[in-house]
Amino acid sequence: MSPDDSISHKAATGLAIAGHLAVCLLFAAVMIAVRHYDELRAWVELHATTSPAERNLLAQVSDAERIRYQDPMGALAELDTAVRRLEGGPAMRDRVAARLYTLRGDVFGDLYQYTDALADWQRAQARASPQERMALEQRVAQTQRNLEVMNKERNNRSVYLASPNVGPAAILAGRIAVAYVFVRDRSGGAWGLRDRELALASWGMAEAWLAARARQYGTNVRFTRRVFLVDRNPEVRRLQVGYGRSFASDDAAVARLVADQLGATSVLGFLYILQYHARADQAVMILHLARDGRSLSRRCLESCGPDGEFAYVLDAVTPKGWDRLAYAQAHETLHLFGADDLYKIRGAYDYAARDIMNYPSRLLRASTLEPITAYATGLQRERPAAPFRIVRR
Repeated sequence: MSPDDSISHKAATGLAIAGHLAVCLLFAAVMIAVRHYDELRAWVELHATTSPAERNLLAQVSDAERIRYQDPMGALAELDTAVRRLEGGPAMRDRVAARLYTLRGDVFGDLYQYTDALADWQRAQARASPQERMALEQRVAQTQRNLEVMNKERNNRSVYLASPNVGPAAILAGRIAVAYVFVRDRSGGAWGLRDRELALASWGMAEAWLAARARQYGTNVRFTRRVFLVDRNPEVRRLQVGYGRSFASDDAAVARLVADQLGATSVLGFLYILQYHARADQAVMILHLARDGRSLSRRCLESCGPDGEFAYVLDAVTPKGWDRLAYAQAHETLHLFGADDLYKIRGAYDYAARDIMNYPSRLLRASTLEPITAYATGLQRERPAAPFRIVRR
């Protein structure tokens, strides 16, 4: 090969490499642009608008979008403020309103708060472009299907039964003694040390949530905890706890056998002994089985018999993708203090939808304790307004 041919070949190779690098860089730029499309769109919208009010609102939306996955509750607080500005301030363009409602609906959806998500997406539809409206229609249809599945028991009852000031767990207030019992029945798994530690860490989260919600109603709650392990009782191992009438006798029998092993003549007697020794104002028994199932509770309504009141948590303490265990622990505990299930009440479809006794949220801290549950657990005296009948037992 002549020197000139060699130079030409090297130049061609260099051009080919340069061209290949240029294509790679262009592809990388496109991928980055796609990955950060929402941020780029927010930047363009922010600099294209002329209204100071719109600029401020879009800046809030951009901030919420940035922290949406790391801090969904912070993003939701930001978006709630933005919605108040939108609805209470000067008129803004439909495109801005549609973007705000769509994003807040998405955050609600991430938190499993589907009724709120549905309401926001429908607001966005009213102000969206035809193309955006089509995408929103798909979200709305899917969410409506999700809600149909979640509301299978919605029409079971038309009356809400509140039962505060009954039994050892009378009011969600003061010093509360908790007997947390790890139990193994016929179908339950074994309780290893690590699983017990994880379950108690989750219970700590539930305790903190309950105390924080009580403080919202001006009440202080302090928990004291005693932990027990009942995993080798042969009579308990012959029975099976579960949700429904077919398991009701075993539910009560297991609780009785646990109380007996712990030195009491009845569940009610055990709770009052626990309360006395802890110098507590209230007492509850949580029985945790290491298998996944539907948690349940038995509360005292007008008075307490020897079987007292107790809650079963059925959870194998494995990753679920949401705060299922802490949710069940807090939800069932509130039953013991007098709260009823809102998810079974015909008129509560979109009433107090974020309340922990209605729909579950992906994060426990996203669940609320609304006035109706506060009334049922003795945190407030006034009976709240509701689109269904409330009976105090």
